[in-house]
Amino acid sequence: LHVLKRYGFDSLNEIEKICSSEAGKMLKNNQFTILKDRNKLIVFKEKSTSNDIYCINSKEDVLNLPFFMNILEVEKEEFNANLSTIFVNSNLLQWPLVLRRKKTGDVFRPFGMGGMKKVSKFFKVEKLFKIKKEKTWILENGDGKIIWIVGLRADDRFKITNANQKNYKISLEK
Repeated sequence: LHVLKRYGFDSLNEIEKICSSEAGKMLKNNQFTILKDRNKLIVFKEKSTSNDIYCINSKEDVLNLPFFMNILEVEKEEFNANLSTIFVNSNLLQWPLVLRRKKTGDVFRPFGMGGMKKVSKFFKVEKLFKIKKEKTWILENGDGKIIWIVGLRADDRFKITNANQKNYKISLEK
C-alpha cells in the first residue's frame, strides 16, 4: 500500500479489491493505472495522446517514425532474419505502408503457419502484458494486409520466394 500511495492510490479497499480480482482488471486515477496481470500489479502512467499512425510513402521515408526503421533493397545471400529484422518480397509491397497500433479484428498469417490468426489471439498466446499489447506496432501494407507485428512476427504472405528479383530488408533499432 505504501508504494502505491506514491502514485495517488490510497484506498486500501480499492487496492485489496484489485489484488483479489482476475488478470486484466484495472484501477485508474488521473495520472496512473494499476493493472492486475496474472500474479503481479503493474503501475503505469496513462499514455499521452500522440500520433499512433505513420505513413511510409517510400523506402526512404522513415525519418518521422517513433523508432529508427531501415528499409533496404537486398540480395538473396544477405537473408538473416530475427525479431528485429524481416525480409519481404518487394513485389508484394504496396505503398504507402502504414505503421500503426493494433485494431479490433486485425488478422495475419504468422510466418511459418498456413492459416490466418487474429492478432489479439497471437498476443494472448505470446502472453503479452496489456501495456506491451498497447505499445506494439503493426506494419501494414498499402492494401491493408499486415506485413509485420514489429519485433514479434512477420506475415507469411510477404515471405521471399525463389521467383523474386528484388527484396527488402526491414529492420528496426529501438
